[in-house]
Amino acid sequence: MERFSILNPNLFEEFLATCDSHLNAVMVKILKGEFGSGDINIKISLSAINDEVKIPREGDDFEIRTFVKPVIDFNVKSSLKKSFSDKGASDTDNMVIELSDKCIKIGKIDDGQMDFFN
Repeated sequence: MERFSILNPNLFEEFLATCDSHLNAVMVKILKGEFGSGDINIKISLSAINDEVKIPREGDDFEIRTFVKPVIDFNVKSSLKKSFSDKGASDTDNMVIELSDKCIKIGKIDDGQMDFFN
């Protein structure tokens, strides 16, 4: 028997290859400028079930032995994040804004006019 470890290639080779594939795919998209960042979520579910094996004996005889079988399931999920941003400004030259009767009003400034909305 050997140590139960994520470094054991007999148990985790497919898992590690899947993680490596996601890692590279996400980073390539980031380096190409297609996405700003990405996340890789890894979930490993462990359990055990009782199982049995037939061990051959002399002739047609066999022995049934029970054992505990590990169950290792994994899920690797990649999420890519992209942000969009637009900047600008509205032309408010010669404009005034006031709160009047719980209502916001905006209008052009008329030179020499003291009350802008009358």
